[in-house]
Amino acid sequence: MSETDRAWSRLFDALDLGTSLQSQGYALVSAGQIKAISGREPRLMAKFDTRACRPATLKRADCTVLPVRNGEYVLVKGDGYAPLPDVRTVQTFGAGAFQRLQTLPRVCRSESQVLDVAMASGMLSTFLGEPGLTLTIRGRLRTHPFAFTFRGVLPLKFQVDGVQVEVDAGYEGDRVYIVEAKMGARDDFIVRQLYYPYRMWREQGVSKAIVPLFVTYSNQIFTISEYGFPSPEEYNSVVRLRTASYALDRGRGPPDLHALLATTPAGPEPLPIPFPQANDMRKVIDVIDAVGNGIHTRERITEYYEFAPRQSSYYGDAARYLGFLDVWRDGYVLSGTGDAFVGAAAAERIAMMACAMLKRPVFRDAVEEMLGIGGVPPAERIAGMIERRRPDLRGTTVPRRAGTVARWLEWLCRNLLQGDMFADSS
Repeated sequence: MSETDRAWSRLFDALDLGTSLQSQGYALVSAGQIKAISGREPRLMAKFDTRACRPATLKRADCTVLPVRNGEYVLVKGDGYAPLPDVRTVQTFGAGAFQRLQTLPRVCRSESQVLDVAMASGMLSTFLGEPGLTLTIRGRLRTHPFAFTFRGVLPLKFQVDGVQVEVDAGYEGDRVYIVEAKMGARDDFIVRQLYYPYRMWREQGVSKAIVPLFVTYSNQIFTISEYGFPSPEEYNSVVRLRTASYALDRGRGPPDLHALLATTPAGPEPLPIPFPQANDMRKVIDVIDAVGNGIHTRERITEYYEFAPRQSSYYGDAARYLGFLDVWRDGYVLSGTGDAFVGAAAAERIAMMACAMLKRPVFRDAVEEMLGIGGVPPAERIAGMIERRRPDLRGTTVPRRAGTVARWLEWLCRNLLQGDMFADSS
């Protein structure tokens, strides 16, 4: 158990939170109670921006933590998160912005840089269809009073007043756009990050339409999603309306997977390194980029990407297995291959990642069979490859690791077998 999980377990026991959640669908807890019982900072104990990063105690209770007043939180039984889409097609921009703005970074290292580059390059205006956007909101603010309904196991109504919200950016044109930006790929996000600022500006009397946007930056790709709340007073009415992904520098398109297999020499299994148990290749890439940005320790990587506690080790070790990272003190450092990867364009990185997989016997075997049968091999076939190449893995571990191999093969299919994911330049 993590320290946060142990702290929440103590809170549940001391305040009998489980009984309140079962009987009425929610439980209130104050910052003072959190501090006194857990000894930990309340803000950190209540900030879980993805489903996965919640401690096990909250996952078992199936609840979402939401601030309702300054120093007061509500635990609601139900799902307060919304899914984010996977990238399928990437539009590319020309180099015009880089020729005009010499200080515009080609690789973003913070959320504010992501939004500044999206604005300066024109991709944000392109997505929104608004050429005359003006930055009007940024920073920490406090909400005016508003009420909302949460549809959990029971329909519940809560009053919010004086809660601190942080708006990464707000732009005004014909409409008002409230933006939340995140470094790294995400499977989902807590709706509060869009809903509270959305309601805040509605309650302040803004007459223009208010449009919430969620922006992620992963593998040098900007993904912008527009959301809406058809029932503004209902937290759970959130819907995704549309999504687009952009790259400023496509680089050369990745070659065919058949050609990579023919030209990439086979290598050994790196037996001292754990066999990968990190299913999401996007996050393996994100960890390599984090190390390239000077974020070396597992703790800082966990905080940077809001991972579940063990994920930074899983994804870091997967990058080690592929040869992009080496161990350094209590974290990681780029290898020579990793340094080249960080400096490569988005499409070129796909080829580098594919080559790294093809050097590992298990993945090479799996790719050869995938190309032969025209699809990801069945789990039992992948398990047999692992047993043959990695005799150190036994029992129930083998099918679990076969699941990781299958997810990586699916990533290869999307990027190298199902057509070029990069569209023509906009």
